[in-house]
Amino acid sequence: TAPAVLRAMIAALPSLPRAVLTEVFRLTAAPFEMTALELEAQLEAALALGVPHLQAGLRLLLQTDLRDRLPALDVPTFVLHGEQDRIMPSVLGRALADVLPQARLTVFERIGHDLPLRAAGQVTAAMREFEESL
Repeated sequence: TAPAVLRAMIAALPSLPRAVLTEVFRLTAAPFEMTALELEAQLEAALALGVPHLQAGLRLLLQTDLRDRLPALDVPTFVLHGEQDRIMPSVLGRALADVLPQARLTVFERIGHDLPLRAAGQVTAAMREFEESL
């Protein structure tokens, strides 16, 4: 389960920070492969934050559940999701859009979790279209 994965990452970070982060970044980039240069840049940026800060961020993800508040967000909301997201499956994007009263969901095909990076032009165009529809 996702909570078990987060707990394992929190526990492994102090002794295996590069290995844990490498797996996170590879999942984030999927279905694309990261170059060694891209991976190293992301590793260096993350490691510069320090393991305690990375663990704190993961704990926050683990402990925070705002699902019960979502129906009260009665404002136009644009939910973007990558069809091949291996961190947050696209069914979760649909579930999010279903509980937000004024949500519009756009799923990007053949893109994963880092869709703004991998499909910047498509994301920008979709956001402009959403903005113009308001």
